Amino acid sequence: MKSKQSNRIQNMDIVIKVLNIRRDKPKSASDMYIFLEEILTLKQTNTLYEIYPDIVDRVMNDRLEDIDLNKLPGIKEYTFNIIKEKNY
Repeated sequence: MKSKQSNRIQNMDIVIKVLNIRRDKPKSASDMYIFLEEILTLKQTNTLYEIYPDIVDRVMNDRLEDIDLNKLPGIKEYTFNIIKEKNY
């Protein structure tokens, strides 16, 4: 996590502004499921994990050409873009 600390002298408050948070790539199947569950609904997580259990690897390695969003009820372009953003 990158952060920047700024002090407010008059109120004696310390404010920390988060600039960036990075997490390690999920290593196991359960780690991938937990990652998906953090950014999607439970139903979306189950659907995506059932059809594309290697979705995190696919996104990280830019192997997206054969992902068919029509096979993923409840996950369309907007939601898929969220997954891509969170993986990079």
